[in-house]
Amino acid sequence: MAVTLEQINIISAGDVRTGGIDYTPDLGDAEVISTVSVAEVTTTDLSFSGEAVLSAEEEILNRTVAIGKGVKFSISGAAAGTNYRLRVTVTTSYGDTWNHDLILMCVG
Repeated sequence: MAVTLEQINIISAGDVRTGGIDYTPDLGDAEVISTVSVAEVTTTDLSFSGEAVLSAEEEILNRTVAIGKGVKFSISGAAAGTNYRLRVTVTTSYGDTWNHDLILMCVG
């Protein structure tokens, strides 16, 4: 069962948006994310591209995230008035697999 992250993200119909998750609090000091995949749980409307583990320091939710400690991806295809559940699956350098769900609300 996936853990649903608390933040609810909002997108407008027709947008192409970049999403990201900071895994720093969940990872050991020497542990990093090895792989990432993103899928939609509720419909088949959305398209994803650019799923990647951070290869440079980047800002996610106003926090600087170190190399290997976060993931980024692009989202497109949202329809107005639709709520989506995205599942982000990562594996870590310690061999763990984690599933996190994000809620995405599409406004007009």
